Amino acid sequence: MSWGKSLSRQGASIALVGVCVLSGCGWLRSDSKPVKIHPQAIAAWHGQPRAVAATLLLRTVDAAGESLQITLHLWRAADGRTRLLVTKIDVDVLQALVQADGSFAAFAPRSGLRTTGDFADPQLPAGLADLRLLISEVCDGPLSPALAAVAQATPEFANVLTGPAAEGVTATVTLDQQSEQVREKVLRDDRGRLLYHLRYLTYTTYDECHRPSKVDGKVGDGGTLTAYLRRFDSLGDISAERMRLTIPDTARAVPVTDFLEHLEP
Repeated sequence: MSWGKSLSRQGASIALVGVCVLSGCGWLRSDSKPVKIHPQAIAAWHGQPRAVAATLLLRTVDAAGESLQITLHLWRAADGRTRLLVTKIDVDVLQALVQADGSFAAFAPRSGLRTTGDFADPQLPAGLADLRLLISEVCDGPLSPALAAVAQATPEFANVLTGPAAEGVTATVTLDQQSEQVREKVLRDDRGRLLYHLRYLTYTTYDECHRPSKVDGKVGDGGTLTAYLRRFDSLGDISAERMRLTIPDTARAVPVTDFLEHLEP
């Protein structure tokens, strides 16, 4: 099986998406009083640096038991652009540059193929579409400012919020009742189908930002994932050289589906 096929089927492979979410963040104790929930304050507590440099180790197992481990290097500049490098055993598998408007260009060094696309495209394969969730998860935290601004508490539980995480994706976020941490996040598509059920197991403080450093969860297709945030740097900006995506003139342009099909480690 090609790495691209595995990526498409396991969406989590480069998403959330490194991405990008449930528990371990301080369970309710009988001798403690619940704190009042302020979603936007919780989003601010996680920290929103102007620019980010991060490294994420992602392990996935699909429903058939096939495992995949990749490392995602991510740089988000102050202007909203995001540079991505995916490696497997120190071999460059995928390079990409995502513009602030969601359009992207990608290059696979091993196959010599290149492609372009847009996260707004509803036909974008899951392996790439989920990158938008991963970028937000790492850079903005499990409760992004955009989600916190519109999320509504459920009638049953004041600490459970629901709202749009991206176009066609709804998030249900469970907040810890003793701290500003997030316990879990469930992501579903606009048909109500499960995309990810993520548990935040460990939080780490990086400078003045707080991020889950270990996450595990279930993928909608029956797979599982575990993610480790190995590095998170808050920066003023990213250099132009680092953000530059250089694609050889000899690279052959193909549609996104063909690009993923031929992604080989």
